[in-house]
Amino acid sequence: MNASSATIAHSPQPERLLKVRFVAPLLVLALVGAGISFYLAWTAWSQRGLPIGCGAGGGCAQVLTSRWAGTWGIPVAFPAATLWMLAVFAVASGSARLVVFAACSVVLAAIWFVAIQLVVLRAVCPWCMADHATGLLFGVLAWRAVHPSQIFRIPTIAAMAGVAALLLGQFAVPYKPGRPAFLASAGGGDGVIEVGAIRFSSSDTPSLGAAEGRATIVLLADYACPHCRATHGYLMQFLAADPKRFQILVAPVPMNHDCNRTLVSTEPRFEHSCELATLALAVWTTHPSRFAAFDTWLFDSEMPRPPNEARAEAERLVGRDALGAALKEPAVSAAIARNVDAFEAAKAKRLPVLLRNNGPSIEGEPNSAEEFDLLLTDSGRPSQLER
Repeated sequence: MNASSATIAHSPQPERLLKVRFVAPLLVLALVGAGISFYLAWTAWSQRGLPIGCGAGGGCAQVLTSRWAGTWGIPVAFPAATLWMLAVFAVASGSARLVVFAACSVVLAAIWFVAIQLVVLRAVCPWCMADHATGLLFGVLAWRAVHPSQIFRIPTIAAMAGVAALLLGQFAVPYKPGRPAFLASAGGGDGVIEVGAIRFSSSDTPSLGAAEGRATIVLLADYACPHCRATHGYLMQFLAADPKRFQILVAPVPMNHDCNRTLVSTEPRFEHSCELATLALAVWTTHPSRFAAFDTWLFDSEMPRPPNEARAEAERLVGRDALGAALKEPAVSAAIARNVDAFEAAKAKRLPVLLRNNGPSIEGEPNSAEEFDLLLTDSGRPSQLER
């Protein structure tokens, strides 16, 4: 064997290398994906609220605090960041097999999580979408960067198995995205809650529970908000066990810019929030005693009630003519505006919000009835559950 033959025999197989012109863009994409994932992982781990640019009524809170934001009990951003770092190493080392594994993994994960946002949650997290778009573009370039004669069956199968394990973790271990946040205590006295210049009492706000309840709380919520739905369910459990534990004043805060001046856009899931809130307040205006039934009916469904069904139910409870007259009352829209002002005055960033004058107000959905029960008792101090 001559020297030339030996060099060829020991040189890397061309199909095991990346095409040179794709190395730089692949490396840039991998670093961008890693940066986004590490930022989301840091935000989730430190529990410092929402990522930059994600305000109240946006899709970030809905996506990042959903069960789909974690796998095997940890934020999904952690395995994503690990995968992106593997992609950086794969590109830097020129390993086509590792690049194929990383590319298949990020593409499959992107398809899954984009579908979750658009189909299941009907909400979009811009940071997540940026990460997924980066993954899809990385996959396209990786496909062109590898030698076409090489079929990387093993890394492709391994990628499919890895993503399957990630998805299994989302179903096998319920993800608890974080603790509620604490806001400043509201003012007021017996039966009255005040936040800023906004005042709530049972005379001007729909109420649930006994009028002689031992405490009064205000629930700021949206009938289209799943976190509000869960929190409302916990409150109903507590009232069923002890009807005089507290009186709940329900203040609908639609996360829809049509009736919420603090928002500039509306997520799809809040498309009918204004109609649902208006109908609820109209029922209360017409027949206060029938509000509890309508409020429960609105929150009982897995998905937000369609406005036509909600109107039909409201008419059944209070009558068509009475409801029609109430819907024309300026007091209904004025109540919604007051509730929005209260949400802003409380300096909240997400729903639900529980305003209290006998302890810190609470922002966000508790992870369990037990945790919520602790928060609503004297033993539920911010120091015990602080971020």
